[in-house]
Formats: sequence, C-alpha cells, structure tokens
Amino acid sequence: MKTKKKTILASLIPGFGHFYIGLRARGGIFLLAQIIFYILIRSVHYNSENSVSILSFQSFSVSSIIQPFCWILYVCSIMDAIVCFENIFTGKIDINDEEAEEKRDRKLIGMILNIIPGVGHLFLGKVNKGKSLLLLFFLIYVIANVVNLQILTIALMLLIVLSVLDLYRAEESEVNNNLFEIKDFYEKCKKVCVVAGVLLILYAIVYAASEVLAYFGNVEMVNYIKYFFNIAINALIAIFIGFILIKNGIRYSEAKEKELDQQISEEKEKEKIDEDF
Repeated sequence: MKTKKKTILASLIPGFGHFYIGLRARGGIFLLAQIIFYILIRSVHYNSENSVSILSFQSFSVSSIIQPFCWILYVCSIMDAIVCFENIFTGKIDINDEEAEEKRDRKLIGMILNIIPGVGHLFLGKVNKGKSLLLLFFLIYVIANVVNLQILTIALMLLIVLSVLDLYRAEESEVNNNLFEIKDFYEKCKKVCVVAGVLLILYAIVYAASEVLAYFGNVEMVNYIKYFFNIAINALIAIFIGFILIKNGIRYSEAKEKELDQQISEEKEKEKIDEDF
C-alpha cells in the first residue's frame, strides 16, 4: 500500500517520489532538470574562479539565477509529489490517461524552461508572449549590467517568477492566441520599454556630464553626481516595480473574487434546482 509518508521520503531524491506513485515521466523531468542545474552551477563556479566566464557582467551573473532556482525546483519537486499522490488517490488524476499526463508534463517542462523567460512559452506554442518575454529579459539583463544598477536584478528575478506563474495559471485548454491577453501583455511591455529607454537616456546624459567634469579635474563633483544618480534611479525603479506589483495584485485579487462569486451563485442556483425537484 502506497502512503504519503513513503512518497515524501522518496521525493527527498528529486523525481523518486513521482517514480514511487507511478508518474515516471514527471519524475524523470524533475530528476533530469536537477542534474542539469547542478552541472550548470558547477560549470559557472569553475569559470568564475578561472576568470574565463562569459556568463556574467558587472552586477549580474547566471549563477545568481540558477542557484536559487535549483533550490526552488527541489522544494517544488517534493511538494508536487505530495500533491500528485493526493490527486491520484482521490481520483483527480488518472495515471492511465496518457494524453492528460503528457499535457501536464509539457506544462512542467515549459515552467522549468522559463528560467529564461519566454523559452517555456515558445516551447508550448505561445509564440507571441514567448518572444516578448524573451526580448524583455535580455533588455533588462543588458541594462542591469550596462548601467550597473542592482535594483534591476530584482526586476529580472521578478520577471522570471511571473513568467513561471503565468504558465502555472494557464489551463491546458487555454487558447494560445487570446487577443485580449496579448493586447494587455503588449501594453505592459510598452511601459517597461519606455522606462528602460528613459533610463538609458538619463544614464547617457549623466555619463557624458561626468566624463566632461572628470576631464577638467572635477573628480569630487563626478563622484557626487554618480552617487546621487544611483540613489535616484534605484528609488524610481523600486517605486515603478512596487506600483506594478500593487496594481497587478489588486487586479488579480478582484478577478479571483469575481470567479468565486460566480461559483457561489452557480452553486446556489443548483441547490434551488435540486430543491424544486
């Protein structure tokens, strides 16, 4: 008899909990992903120690993405094994339904691939959103290192989390080319690109001014300008990110409330129909 305790113990080795409950393909995905991330971490560390790494810039490196994501994936593999165990033994998941299982596995692969935002969307055929997320990722990645602002690394991590959550919330039956969703997403991309453009223009102005002042020997003034510029830009970006999170959080909670209200009203209608009969 398979038990939850044995599932948890088996899942301490990534994927083995899934093997135990009969989800071999899903277990293989978690195990393979964990091995690949471990190899990448070791490779990045080796390169950085030998000063030949091409995977990092001034303020951001690939290891800063892979390391936390590796631990998150490990925890998620344990949690997923527990959830799958409960769903199998309550009848929500049929391990003999190969088509449904393949869809769930493809979605999992897409979420893992979204360690580079957009790649998972492209893998699942969400081409428009995938291209936009990928472009946005590289745009922020480059700006974070050209301008050398640590706050942008937070924006980059948030983009990764949001792209993974976007696939997590997506239904298997979801249409890839939902026009309203695409339009809303492009509007958000437009705002981020405008902010990035303004940031680069400001950086260019300050950089040019500081170089001119340094040429005439005003080194102390240059240091003051750079110091206050970094404070101002970090503060503005933090406010912008905070505003986006608050706005989207409110919209998401309102949408969920409407869904719950609709479900409650449907349940009440069913109860009335049952009572009439």
